[in-house]
Amino acid sequence: MKLNLDTKRAVVKYVTAFNLRNRWVSIDIPTFIESAEHYKCESGYDFEQAMEWEGYYDLYKSVYGIRPRWTHYKDKSLYGWQKINRYLSLSKYH
Repeated sequence: MKLNLDTKRAVVKYVTAFNLRNRWVSIDIPTFIESAEHYKCESGYDFEQAMEWEGYYDLYKSVYGIRPRWTHYKDKSLYGWQKINRYLSLSKYH
């Protein structure tokens, strides 16, 4: 699936902001364009939602020892994934 121009702009904006916040690591735009295509993101919101879900996927594995393969990034809103990620990151098992 090819991304529309607005989604590509959102990916570039996301990657640029990430690189500015995290000076020790740099991510490249083509990798994230590929991720957005993989998840069939139709908007910048979908892309940010998918990235939060990826964070959840890794945090859940870190806390509970299994990957939550039963989830999908569209199961929750962007805010829902951010909220659960904050909760998991504060877990004493993390």
